[in-house]
Amino acid sequence: MIESFKKQLFQFSKGSLFAYWQKHYPQVIDNCRQKLALIRNPLSTKPTANFGLSIINTGFLLSVQSEFTFTAEKGVLSALTLTPSMSKTGEVGALSVSLTPTNQISAGGQVSIKFPSDKANGGISGTGTDVVCTNASGTSLSCTYDNAQSVLVVSGLFPSASTSSVSFSLSPFQNPYSTASITDYTVTTLSNNYGIDELKGTVKVSQPNALSSLLFKGNSQTVGVGESFQATLTVITTNPLYSGNLVAFTLPSVFRIRASPSVAALGSSLTSVTLGTPVVSGQTIRISLTGSTGFPLRGGINITLLISTIIAPPSTQTATGFAVMTTRADQSVIDSVVGGSFTAVAGRLTEAPTISFNPTRINSNSIFTINFKPNNTLLTTSGVRITFPDEMTVPTVSQVLCQSSVTYRCTTSGKSVTVSNLFGSNFISGTQFTVNLDIGLVTPPTTQTLPVTIATLYDVTVGDIVDSDTSGRITATVGGLNANAISIVPSNLSTGASTRYSFTFVLANPLLAGGSITVTLPNDVTIPN
Repeated sequence: MIESFKKQLFQFSKGSLFAYWQKHYPQVIDNCRQKLALIRNPLSTKPTANFGLSIINTGFLLSVQSEFTFTAEKGVLSALTLTPSMSKTGEVGALSVSLTPTNQISAGGQVSIKFPSDKANGGISGTGTDVVCTNASGTSLSCTYDNAQSVLVVSGLFPSASTSSVSFSLSPFQNPYSTASITDYTVTTLSNNYGIDELKGTVKVSQPNALSSLLFKGNSQTVGVGESFQATLTVITTNPLYSGNLVAFTLPSVFRIRASPSVAALGSSLTSVTLGTPVVSGQTIRISLTGSTGFPLRGGINITLLISTIIAPPSTQTATGFAVMTTRADQSVIDSVVGGSFTAVAGRLTEAPTISFNPTRINSNSIFTINFKPNNTLLTTSGVRITFPDEMTVPTVSQVLCQSSVTYRCTTSGKSVTVSNLFGSNFISGTQFTVNLDIGLVTPPTTQTLPVTIATLYDVTVGDIVDSDTSGRITATVGGLNANAISIVPSNLSTGASTRYSFTFVLANPLLAGGSITVTLPNDVTIPN
């Protein structure tokens, strides 16, 4: 068959040869696919020269094709790490790059780094005219930066062909503006500017930068415990903010947040910004910053927000630990700060307390009864503190029953008596309480009206005040002389005579320094002019 074909080979034009072959030799395949194993692709993405394809049949050249080319795809780096020298968001330092090639890099090969196009995700600081690159031993490398494309090309790492790992650093590198993992760093090994291996690397900084000058205060001069109030929150940013970023602030647990708080911007720094609807999660309020103009907001601006409505702490204990963050939409942190303080002022009892005691005479060991109505919420751990005047004697006791027939207990400190175990359940407001004190209190030494202060305590172990009232008053009654020890002896007993009277008596109570004795004569006993 073949011999016959060779004899007639030149009798046909190129176009009719295939038809003749098919007609007379149908067993010959009209398409041929041949796989050639163990052929190595080019070591870069540089397009190949034309492939030559010759079809020869028993010494006769049937056809020649040389229009085929091939461009290999980049391989994948075996390993890649990107490590910023600075740990906080937005800081400027150096970036260390370590990579391990998969394919051999020819002598004079290069490494390119494509940085994120969004500057918020980090990259070369500035325009890149002052970029410095050094190898692991500190030797300078040649590097050029294309600011428009955000691409840095480093030369001098491969003086000879190599597949060994290399490390180098570049600066100035600005960290991303958030703690998010930024995966948009593409590192490629090059040969004559054609790619060899490539891999996307990740840059992540561990710490947010700091907000400064945190101030949290009520929008009025004073805020009472448990009151609803408007608050202003002020911070100064460090890193720029972009549309879609958020401000999140977390209040200490002693505050309560209304179901639908409102937040408004104060000052000029946010005039072009639209504030989103506040989102409340526990003690945290998040609000988005958006707008078609004015972004990015430069770092170092003053942000002041007016927040409505917050419920003040339930006592006068100073609240600390306000946390404020600027974040991306994924809640990765840009800047943050914890600080600030807030102290509410004490409330007043619902009505003036009443105080009675028996016996009422001065310098008497008496049982005191105090009636009062708290105005704000109290807990089972709450109590009341009664502060008596300095003129009274208050014994030293600790956790004793305030009276034998009650369950609440008294502890004294100076002139104050703290009563615990008074509230059997959480108390809201408006209920009158009566406290009996039979612990050896001694009434004042005079009949002078003296003040008593009554304060409810949110937690008796802390001593933080809820309501306080200084309107309580006590007035002891006069004591008496010892009737069996009084004598009045005139020196002359004659009627109408001018004489000297001698008074002898025993005091039932001490006469204080500066005190006096008054003698009241009967109407028929006169003192001449």
